[in-house]
Amino acid sequence: PAMYPAAAAGAVASARGGRLAAAAAAAAAAWRRHPKAVVCYRVFAVGRLSEAFLGEVALPVCRLVALGEGGGSSGSGASEEVEAWYPLVDEGGWATGGELYIRAQLELPGTEAEGDGGGGGVAAAGEEAVAHARIVAELQEAELKGQGGGGTAVASVRRAAGSLSTVWNLKATFAGIQNALGDALDKVEAAKNLLNWTHPGKTAAVYLAVLLLYAVLVWVPVRLLVLAVGLQQFSAHFLLGPDAAAAAAAAEGEPPSPLVALAQDLLASVPTDADLKEGVYGAEAARRARRRRREEG
Repeated sequence: PAMYPAAAAGAVASARGGRLAAAAAAAAAAWRRHPKAVVCYRVFAVGRLSEAFLGEVALPVCRLVALGEGGGSSGSGASEEVEAWYPLVDEGGWATGGELYIRAQLELPGTEAEGDGGGGGVAAAGEEAVAHARIVAELQEAELKGQGGGGTAVASVRRAAGSLSTVWNLKATFAGIQNALGDALDKVEAAKNLLNWTHPGKTAAVYLAVLLLYAVLVWVPVRLLVLAVGLQQFSAHFLLGPDAAAAAAAAEGEPPSPLVALAQDLLASVPTDADLKEGVYGAEAARRARRRRREEG
C-alpha cells in the first residue's frame, strides 16, 4: 500500500515535467519565429556636462535559442553561453572601431520540479509558462497569416501590449523633451555667463568682436554686406564643385559652418551656474570649512 502514493507522486511529477518541457519547446519555437528580437547593449561615456554615445551591439535572441538546441543542460532550459568580443556600431550601422566583451545566456522554463514534495509553485509556474507560450505562438501565427489578431486571447494580448508600448513611448518622449529643455537652458545660461565676465578672457574676446562688427557696419554700407553674403551662398556650389557641395549637403551631424561650430564650442566651454556651484564654489566652501576646523581644533 505504501507504494501507491509514491507511484502517484511520480506520475504527477512526470506530468509536471512534461508540461514544463512543452513550455520550454513552445517558448523556443516562438523566439525562433521572431528573428528580429534582439538584446541591445548601448555604451555611453558619461561626463559632468553630457553623455556621449560610443556605440551599440545587437545580439539576436534567436541565435541564443539556436545555441541551446543541441548543447543546453538537460532539464535546465538554458542555452549555451555566448562569450565573445563584438564590434561596436553607431546608429547608422557603421563600425566605430571599438569592441564590447559580452557573456550572455538564455534561460527558458525548466523541465524539473524544484523544492520539497514536488514543488506546487513550480507546477503553477509551468502551467503559466505553457499558457503564455501558447498565447505568444497564436499571436505570431496570426501575424504571419495576416489575420490581424483573431481570437480573444490574441486580441487581449495585443491590447495589453499596445497600452504598455504607448505608456513606454510617452515616457521616452517626455524624457527626450526634458533633456532638450535642459540642454537649451544650459546654453542660455552659458551665454549669460559669457557676457557677465565669468570667464574674463572669453568675455573680452566677445566684446572685442562686437566692437569690430560695429566698426564694419559703420564704415561699410549694409547693402554691400547683404550682397556679399548672398553672393557667397550663391557661388558656394561653383567654388566647391558639385561633388563637394553634394557631400557637404548630405553630411549628417556636421555643423553647417565653422562659425557655428566655433560658437557651439565657445558656449560649451563656458560653465553654467550649476557647474560653478559644484566645481568652484563647492570646492572653495569645503576648503574654508577644513581651514575653520583646523583653526578651531
